[in-house]
Amino acid sequence: MKKLLFLSALMMAVLSFAQFNIHGEIKGYANQPVLIKIYENGSQRLIKRVETNNQGIFDYKIPQSYTGIITFELSSGGFQMVADNNPISFKTNLNNSARAFVYEDGINKQLEDYKTIEQLYELRDNTLMPLSNFYSTGDKFYHDILDEISRINQLELPSIENQSIRYYLDMQTELSELNTLAQTNADLAKSKSKNHLLNDDEKLENFGFLNPLISVYVTSSLGTAKSREEASSKIGSALDTLLEDVVVETPRGQNILSAIIPMLDGNGFKELSKKYVSQASVMTCEKTGELQNILEVQNNIQVGKKAPNFQLKESKYKSLYDVKSDKKLLVFWASWCPHCINEMPYVKEFYTDFKKEGGEIIAVSLDMDENKYKAATKEYEWINYTDLMKWDSPVVKEYGVMATPTMILLDKDNKILKIGSNVSEFMDSI
Repeated sequence: MKKLLFLSALMMAVLSFAQFNIHGEIKGYANQPVLIKIYENGSQRLIKRVETNNQGIFDYKIPQSYTGIITFELSSGGFQMVADNNPISFKTNLNNSARAFVYEDGINKQLEDYKTIEQLYELRDNTLMPLSNFYSTGDKFYHDILDEISRINQLELPSIENQSIRYYLDMQTELSELNTLAQTNADLAKSKSKNHLLNDDEKLENFGFLNPLISVYVTSSLGTAKSREEASSKIGSALDTLLEDVVVETPRGQNILSAIIPMLDGNGFKELSKKYVSQASVMTCEKTGELQNILEVQNNIQVGKKAPNFQLKESKYKSLYDVKSDKKLLVFWASWCPHCINEMPYVKEFYTDFKKEGGEIIAVSLDMDENKYKAATKEYEWINYTDLMKWDSPVVKEYGVMATPTMILLDKDNKILKIGSNVSEFMDSI
């Protein structure tokens, strides 16, 4: 019995340690949504959508042990903090343009104190000292500058003993230096970024450095490429070497694959992206969830394939498949997207004839603010849908939407006929 009680107490201690509380107070953001995200395998993952109360306060308990960056996405903008598996408590005011944060204690207060002094050092070196050269020793302002320099000289950077946070700070500095180095000594920047990608532990993923380091590595590989074909060849060769050295079947190798496939696709290197999709598809090892999702999207969302079904809330239709039309145009857009707002009048004009020909539009909004969504859609007679999750919407992820607006034309059997970004591309369907 004593052993059982001991084990029970031990398990409770472990469980309590493996979760921590977040308490936030955001003035000027009452009764509004907050998307809380963490990094997993180098990609941001939504863990909870919470609502602030009428004072802008929210509380949430992270259900797992986690050290890394936490993102708080608001209906407009957002911010990030560092988690070290300890409680986080903060206040901020959206009505204040400076948006200063007040932390009760913890690692974020240490970081804030550290960065405040670091910024003062930069002010001293980059502004005050050069500025002093423009004044003579007889000028009062000259002595005011010297007094401020003297004050800053007496400040010491707080000691950061937490190794994860030390890594975060050092990598921020190094990443900035690597981006500059890539313009002056590409080979060295490529070598340094590759070294991190091969040798750093999971802090690289959890603190959001995977994609930036891959970006430096790819950029540094371009050399003097004078055409897209030459650039594709150089990038492909560099990535092949990286994946071979990291061993593509390992978690880090799969994380890199998960990052480069959409990165290449989004930058116009579609054939190169397809090459790595094919490589990942034939891997026999157990794949990470992120890589598996990417492969499913790449396989399912293409011309000739049947579009995935999804539920339509607050509509007379239960689902996409329940909409019986000769053709359907899926429009992924958002009220916060300038390109979408410019495009929607043309979509509205297109809809008049499209509807007469037996077509229907299902507009999927990536909005997060319900009031803004309702205001933006009140004049549209087609089927409107949103789950107020922005890019974290399951529908958006299932369709692999990387930009707005994105439009997908379906036939009466829900097979994909065409994928585009402007309604003018679909005029021949009327």
